[in-house]
Amino acid sequence: MVESHPELNIEKVNADGIFNTQPCRDNVQCIAGHNMVFLSKDYNMDAYIFGCPVLNEEARRKLEHMGMEVPSQRECERKEECSPISEIGRIYRVKREVLSQIDWDNPQFSYRFKLVHSLRTKIERLFSRMKERFKMKHVYKRGIDKIRGHILKFMNLMHILANLTGTYGV
Repeated sequence: MVESHPELNIEKVNADGIFNTQPCRDNVQCIAGHNMVFLSKDYNMDAYIFGCPVLNEEARRKLEHMGMEVPSQRECERKEECSPISEIGRIYRVKREVLSQIDWDNPQFSYRFKLVHSLRTKIERLFSRMKERFKMKHVYKRGIDKIRGHILKFMNLMHILANLTGTYGV
């Protein structure tokens, strides 16, 4: 991004919150142009860990499980420049705060996210967006009566807060 627009004096770029698109995935690449694969999280360093899909068997298996394209080659043309002494290719750590738009508990580019997301129906995704929009992300109620009751409690709370602060039209 910065290289594409040197005239803009860009200091920081935040990716779109919807990370799981091909243009976004294309930006997490090694120097040979291969898409790096999310492997895990490093809790000690508070960072995401990505691996080379050409040389790293774990990265290859994750791509297979997600039904994504696995590089057919097993040799990297830029290995000597990238990671000359590593047998599994480059392992890249990205600090959590660099990718602040990514949900740390369930990264959008992880195998678990893709698995859970593929199992959900359209209506569940719609409810999820509605809950997030109305600040009810952590409501785990089932059934219309329980949801309606929770919404009524939420609205009563908003009215009480509005009365206490003297603001109306919430």
